[in-house]
Amino acid sequence: MSHQCRQCHTVNRSEARFCGRCGAAMDLTRKQAASAAGLYLHEELLLLALKDEEGTVEFSASGGLPFALAGGVLAELVLAGRISIEPSGKHIVTSLGSRPIGDPLLDETAQRIHTATRRKNASTWVQSIAATRELRHRIARGLCARGILAEVDDKVLLIFPRRRYPQRDQAPEDALVHRIRTVVAGSIEPDVRTVLLLSLAKGGGLLDPVFSRRELRAHKRRIEALVKGNELGGAVRSAIQAVQAAMTIACVIPVIAACSS
Repeated sequence: MSHQCRQCHTVNRSEARFCGRCGAAMDLTRKQAASAAGLYLHEELLLLALKDEEGTVEFSASGGLPFALAGGVLAELVLAGRISIEPSGKHIVTSLGSRPIGDPLLDETAQRIHTATRRKNASTWVQSIAATRELRHRIARGLCARGILAEVDDKVLLIFPRRRYPQRDQAPEDALVHRIRTVVAGSIEPDVRTVLLLSLAKGGGLLDPVFSRRELRAHKRRIEALVKGNELGGAVRSAIQAVQAAMTIACVIPVIAACSS
């Protein structure tokens, strides 16, 4: 059995979670989605941010992670055809419908945007999504349900409770790291999802698990060219730039507020 992408009409395998051509999320049953190998952008970003054995967030990612996850959610909604983002100006987000995708976080966010009393810009939505209660834990629990992470409750210094998510299955993160590295190296053609992932990871400070500092310096120009979306279509390039701008503004606003208080 096969499924046709609603965005570009490409016929994909029945188990495919994302369209192989345009990267849009396919309409799958919950059973199909649970068994599919693909991960959503916000799930991939969380895997990059977590220390494999400890299951805690890498220090370099602690500040930008909520905004990267929020940017991943917005990007997924763009790919799924649930929203559009104005390519210039204020980057206003417009709802294109709230038909369920199959991921609770994505469906909830699409519904919030669809029912909002007024249209808001991308940076406002990034801040709003980043402030979602237990955002990281909600995403992590989905990965736990798929056997990729484990949920562990313990205490720091035997006093302070914490919840961490060590890896149970290393293969998904290994695959996404390999995908990013091969695209940056030019070994394979860049695809929409990998460029979006690279852009969000760079903006959120999540590239340390993928490249050494020396490699980041060596690939600096290539990474910058990729995250600008120069090798992709105009609509996707505009979406990438809008989400990048939104993340930058969303990260800066709390700093300004803290300094002025």
